[in-house]
Amino acid sequence: MLGLSPALGGPSGGWSSMTSVAPAERAAALTAEVAHELRSPLGGVEAMAALLAETALSAEQRRLVDGLRAAAAHLRAVADDILDAGSIGDRSSFVETPLDLAGFLAPLATAAAARAQAKGLSFSARIDERITRPLLTDRRRLRQMLENLIDNAVKVTREGGIALDVTLIDRRGGFDGLRFAVTDTGPGLSEAEAERLFRPYGRLDNGVQGTGLGLALVRRLARAMGGDTGCDARRDQGGAGATFWFTLRLKQAEAEPPAAVDAPRCAEGPGTCILVVDDNQANRLIMGAVLEHFGHAMAEAASAEQALAMLPGGGFAAVLLDHTLPGISGLEALKLIRAMPEPFASLPIVPVTGRVSPADRAAFAEAGADGFVEKPVTARAVREALDAALEAAARRRA
Repeated sequence: MLGLSPALGGPSGGWSSMTSVAPAERAAALTAEVAHELRSPLGGVEAMAALLAETALSAEQRRLVDGLRAAAAHLRAVADDILDAGSIGDRSSFVETPLDLAGFLAPLATAAAARAQAKGLSFSARIDERITRPLLTDRRRLRQMLENLIDNAVKVTREGGIALDVTLIDRRGGFDGLRFAVTDTGPGLSEAEAERLFRPYGRLDNGVQGTGLGLALVRRLARAMGGDTGCDARRDQGGAGATFWFTLRLKQAEAEPPAAVDAPRCAEGPGTCILVVDDNQANRLIMGAVLEHFGHAMAEAASAEQALAMLPGGGFAAVLLDHTLPGISGLEALKLIRAMPEPFASLPIVPVTGRVSPADRAAFAEAGADGFVEKPVTARAVREALDAALEAAARRRA
């Protein structure tokens, strides 16, 4: 158990050492009060910006609104970090509820992919397939920890991408030991620099802006929840990039017996169900959230072989097809579907892939692809490509 100071919730030698002098205590209290007062007007700014984003905007106006929303979200994160510095030690502030990890990570990964794409970076998320049971945890705290690691990775990375990996490292006594790791392709750092970042207000002289509280909060939260944090820094070995991680030991929640399901079919009737083919579970969850937002239902396949078996009788309106699949590739699957009898031969198929060279585009087009969506995906790109493919298919049938 940590020895937590009543002032800022930190173990002795951490934040508590900064509050041993009265002026520092007053400064911390004032900072927390200001951060608290910022939250209400920030909520109004975020709500109005979200409503504005739903109106008809020009491309320039939408770019400005997106920037406004990103700035407001960043300011809220700063305020939350400051406030949470004073509450981590209070166990009563932790609210544990059953959580389906894959479903929890889907919207988080969608938002992270958008932030990465804004800098021209890729983003991927993978969850250990052995993690199937719901787990008890404080979802707000878990989201905060992951967003801090992801945001830091996006800040320091200029090219390449970010990867989130969730791995089962231990299972015993009704608990799952999990490792959450965020890897970037940034300039890297040394072990000493990494350790400095885990200290309150720790910063590096690399031009990256921030409060210096993010990683320190991740460490405090992880340890308060029974885990730990660390960094696999590679600069000491002459490498670039880094992996920041934390571990948690979460109690397995009672799982409800799964409901019986029929073979995958359109949930909303003919013409609305989209088959998503991707071996990455997180990617399928992200795509499901995007499709649901635009009024489509989704069926999913983790391989081309599974997708081909699902097509007969599935009633799918279109297929969103990843290229890099185990076994049969997406391109080969596209060719096989086009060789099937109608109505499958003319089924709208939109490749969704990070392979974006002119040769790749030409190969998909020659095989009969209906459009193309480049990873990391955005909701708008998916909607536009899918709408165009469905409209083209309707014209062909007319």
